[in-house]
Amino acid sequence: EQRSYEIRLHTSPDNEVIAVMRDITERLAAQSDLNRLTYSDQLTGLVNRPVGLVQLQQSLEASKRKALQTAVMCLNVDFFQRVNERHGHRVGDEVLVELARRIRQVLRGSDILARLMDSGEHNRDDWMGGDEFLLVLPEVKSARQDARGCSVRLHDRLQQPIQVGDKTIQLTASIGIACYPDDSEDAEQLIEEAVQAIELAKRRGRNQDCFYGSDSDVLATPLPALDAPAGPRPICARPLVSTADERVVAHRLHPCATPGEPSDPAMQRIATGSEFFSAFATVTRLTGNSTQAFHFTLELPDELFESPILLTQLDNALGTLKGKSIKIDIGISETSAMSNPERARNLFDAFQERGLGAGLWAYSGSSLRVLTDLNMTLIELSDTLTRSASDDPGSERLVATVIHLAHHLGLHVVSGHVDSEALRERLMALNCDLIQGDASGPDIHFDDPK
Repeated sequence: EQRSYEIRLHTSPDNEVIAVMRDITERLAAQSDLNRLTYSDQLTGLVNRPVGLVQLQQSLEASKRKALQTAVMCLNVDFFQRVNERHGHRVGDEVLVELARRIRQVLRGSDILARLMDSGEHNRDDWMGGDEFLLVLPEVKSARQDARGCSVRLHDRLQQPIQVGDKTIQLTASIGIACYPDDSEDAEQLIEEAVQAIELAKRRGRNQDCFYGSDSDVLATPLPALDAPAGPRPICARPLVSTADERVVAHRLHPCATPGEPSDPAMQRIATGSEFFSAFATVTRLTGNSTQAFHFTLELPDELFESPILLTQLDNALGTLKGKSIKIDIGISETSAMSNPERARNLFDAFQERGLGAGLWAYSGSSLRVLTDLNMTLIELSDTLTRSASDDPGSERLVATVIHLAHHLGLHVVSGHVDSEALRERLMALNCDLIQGDASGPDIHFDDPK
């Protein structure tokens, strides 16, 4: 056993040198334990928020001296609370340790990684049920470019299955990014801005990254609470335009923006069960006794994904549409499907038994295998993956690969939100089947007399 000693020298009145040696092994061990408790997270071994903040401040000073930039990234694990609920906290702890290890593997040696909160510190909205990490990429030439590349690698690593004993855990993450000096020069403000960007990523369907400010102008002001409105919002329809002949062939049902709500269409997602079934009621009311054929798509909200009475409620809603020539596709978010693949398979089978189409919504392209594992008829690309079609050749190749594989499997491909003619033309060239967004025409407001 290695031990440590302290030696002190004293001179006596007779000019003799007296050496006093003391065993300080236990004292040093106690000091080491105290430092570890004070400065690091006990589970993952990462530095905690106060230390991470100091390190961030130091990196900002270095970047300023060298006229370089710094990317601040906050990463939140989607639906992490489900791991603890289904498998227990011991499994959850092992998963967190593995996640921290994988994140570190993606980063450079000079990058900073801290754990911002542990299981007992959650004090924000329900989406903060998972754990949050701070990542800092200091002294880079382009904070946006480096952060985007890092984010792609993170999504790829974190979505690979984690094996804990006989349990296989698959997770996704939402990432918010703020950049020094463009967004702020203050360390705490940059972290807060990155957290706000996470909120936008969550509203857009999770399992993606968002930049503060540039991804949505509304981030300059506080976002509305994630809690759902007291009642279902009115339902609107977004045209889906075929790239083959540029006809409107279907409409995606979604809540209309309410006064004061950010106008980003990607945030107008069906958030509650009441809104989901309100969409069916809207279809019943509008189609009346018409014999015209209609085609609608809509998203299953996360809260209904695990509901034991979902299919009973769905049968009741479909009963109101009997005798009508209406085709409906129901999409499940990639995040929900990956959190419980067996449940997703069962629901897709049940949807198709009822004559419904089944689709994977907000698909990020991170796992091609999921396209072969689920019995579905279409996929909707995430907004992030859709935008990447015009970012660079590497990202465009990923979009092209996803579309090619989907077609090989007999699946139709719907774009995410397309906000420019250039992006629309690029997706058409890649043979994306259906386009939605500003480039496909305005939403239809059913309550508008026109």
